[in-house]
Amino acid sequence: MEVLNRCFFSSCSNSPRTLFVFFFLYAGVGAQGGDLDEACSAALDKRGMGLLVPVSRGISRADDPAAEAVALKDRINAARVGTEDDQLLIDSQSLARPCMRNSTHLPLHPRRSFGRARLSRFSDQKRCTDQRKEPTAAASTTTALLPYQREFIEFSMSHKVLKFCDFSEGGEAFFVLKSKRQSPYFFNAGLFCKGSALAKLGKFYAEAIMNARPPLEFDVVFGPAYKGIPLGAAVAYTLADLHDRDVGFSYNRKEPKDHGEGGLLVGEDLKGKRVLVVDDVITAGTAIREAFRILRKEGATPAGVVIALDRQVKRRTKEQGIN
Repeated sequence: MEVLNRCFFSSCSNSPRTLFVFFFLYAGVGAQGGDLDEACSAALDKRGMGLLVPVSRGISRADDPAAEAVALKDRINAARVGTEDDQLLIDSQSLARPCMRNSTHLPLHPRRSFGRARLSRFSDQKRCTDQRKEPTAAASTTTALLPYQREFIEFSMSHKVLKFCDFSEGGEAFFVLKSKRQSPYFFNAGLFCKGSALAKLGKFYAEAIMNARPPLEFDVVFGPAYKGIPLGAAVAYTLADLHDRDVGFSYNRKEPKDHGEGGLLVGEDLKGKRVLVVDDVITAGTAIREAFRILRKEGATPAGVVIALDRQVKRRTKEQGIN
């Protein structure tokens, strides 16, 4: 958020007119789980302008696309309705947002109030009063990166695990993912290919597990083949070594073993156990659904999923039991 402040207000200081015509592009509304009301509240100016909302996926996947388009249009237009009488409430909401409160150089112009709040968001005057008295309450809903998460992003980029497309002339326009989707960025955990990198990666995953709220309760760490195998091993080791949490470790084979005891699973017996799945990326949830199918077939209970990158493609994942 601090970086956003610096970039945004630096551009506005170079060209003050930018502040009056700046539009926020809010992708992810609808199909990807973004909240339309929150987007409108945060970005609309006093004229009801300043926000672009691409919702093609939400409309195209609706049972009745035409009706969904009309409903979204009506909600956006309802959010654009405001009067000067709610200025006090607008100011209260602005102060409650960390990106505004923590900035020491905030040249707000009276023609534009970011963090615009609408009276329609509150059911009665009492809630409006409470919102003014406790401006920090709204700030608690803002997601901020924890130190280990920031370190993980820097760590991934330093190992060229997290890559972005080169949009310069002749550069790639997108990456093609396993799901056949196109993306402007790519995360390849296979490039964590040295012992020191795996050791540090295990620490990041373990930190995420130990910081989970409510706490994750599990007996076994499961790494789906193939990239999940070294991840799961690193996580299980780190949990025991640094957090005094000694749990089992298991993984699956892609192909059945045709000698010895045979079977698809290696490691800890899963029957009756609570199992935490560890993987690198979730896009459409295909690999995780397959992992859950394997676990349930073995009589285990999926306890959760820990991943490095969530592409936030939420379609059908909850229907398949992935939360």
